[in-house]
Amino acid sequence: MRLLPQFTLAVVVAAGSAARLVLHEGVTYSPADELVYARYSCRIADGGLGTYPDLVREYLADQNAHLYPSPARWGFLLPDAAASSALGCGQSSVAWVSTLAGIGMLLLVAALTYRRFGPWVAVLATTFVASSPLQLLVGRRALGDEVVGLVTVAALWAVVAYLERRSWRRLVVAVLLITAGFATKEIFFLLYPALLAPFVLAWARARRIDLRDLLVLGLPPLVNAAVFAVLARDLGAYGQVLRAVRSTIDAPYPTQYMAGPPYRLVLDLMVLAPVVVLMAIAAYGLLLDRGTSASRMTAVLVVASLLPFGLVGAQVVRLVVATDTLLCVLAAWGLVAALRGRQWWWAAAVATMAVAVNCWVFWAVSIQHQVYDPVSDQLLRALGIIP
Repeated sequence: MRLLPQFTLAVVVAAGSAARLVLHEGVTYSPADELVYARYSCRIADGGLGTYPDLVREYLADQNAHLYPSPARWGFLLPDAAASSALGCGQSSVAWVSTLAGIGMLLLVAALTYRRFGPWVAVLATTFVASSPLQLLVGRRALGDEVVGLVTVAALWAVVAYLERRSWRRLVVAVLLITAGFATKEIFFLLYPALLAPFVLAWARARRIDLRDLLVLGLPPLVNAAVFAVLARDLGAYGQVLRAVRSTIDAPYPTQYMAGPPYRLVLDLMVLAPVVVLMAIAAYGLLLDRGTSASRMTAVLVVASLLPFGLVGAQVVRLVVATDTLLCVLAAWGLVAALRGRQWWWAAAVATMAVAVNCWVFWAVSIQHQVYDPVSDQLLRALGIIP
């Protein structure tokens, strides 16, 4: 019986990984962002890093290109180029990077929750992530969102581990992971409050600031900009790209599909995984009398990682894959905490219902209706909530 949770966790990880490998096929790719990523990666794969300055110059010179992914996302484009070199140019090769990131997320969540919450929370959390409609959707697309989610969760874990025992080795790991987040997508700037939250709590408890903490927060954007400057062979290129990206905020698509009230993303997450999100919300009620340091930190990170997107109007649910993962962890902890001391089959029944609902939502959204960008309009139409 002692090995039962470990065996169950291994089965969940294996099943979730197999599902992602199978679901990689049969995708109709978009001629928008997914095609742009494929073209970038193919040019780098064919011409090497020497083509990078040309990509940057062409992007900056074409205002229409500003609506699409920028070449500043070297943290995603370089793995894409490696995949294109190995598998051939095309959107499917780029999508393999997302698929492997989805498998990486399962392994990360299993290891993280097993260590910090215990074996059965790890089993449930990994099960919820494995069946997450959002992560199954973005994990089969030629987009960088699953990679951003994976890097974000890893960076948050690295920050918390660093604050528990400050060392230069842990500092370097945290800096590298946060740098990878900036390098993967510019939207990572909106996740900075989530990275800052553990520091604020640590400073409030200690009533002092360790100067090394400032390195963790300040170095990554500088390192990212420096690496991009080397790739682009232009010291001012990063600032120019950011201004170009910023200039599209009032474009028709963001205005029509990425705006709304601050709670819109909560509703979208609930539409995608209603049982898991409701359990995560209910878990907040257990924090006062049953909360642990790990569960309280997870609850803080959920809010800190979600709120900035609602405030600035970047309200597309695929941007908050990391929050989806944190909600799965919080829901799993809440379920175990609420049913502790009672018959285990209650937890199994609730988890089975959550997975069944997740699978049905994924089938309706991603398989039946082939939704590319899971904005509210597309989600509600795919599920028949609006005509």
